[in-house]
Amino acid sequence: MKAREYLEKLKSPAVLLCITAAALLCLGHVIGRTQRSAVISLPSEQISQPSAVAEHGKIDLNAATKEELMTLPGVGAKTADAILKYRADVGGIVTAEELTSIKGFGEKKLEAILPYITIGKP
Repeated sequence: MKAREYLEKLKSPAVLLCITAAALLCLGHVIGRTQRSAVISLPSEQISQPSAVAEHGKIDLNAATKEELMTLPGVGAKTADAILKYRADVGGIVTAEELTSIKGFGEKKLEAILPYITIGKP
């Protein structure tokens, strides 16, 4: 087979599909190894706790850690600490509107985080 014929066969849709599939499998294997490594390297207390990120990608205010709360727009370390303190003081959050009773947490901040939060059982 001549080199030119060989190159033309490599351009066929079937061959390109096979090459793409192989590349995706390799990429998935590399990503999978990376993710497993990350999970294995977590401290045991983090592995045993369920994530506060619900199946639909929202953060459960009654289960979130400080770090998870800090991923919300406008929520820094102080606000996250205040939410955790409020949650502990009242025994759990029932409605998102309760957050406005926290010093420095107003209507604008509430509106900013509403699309990203959910409230599970306290």
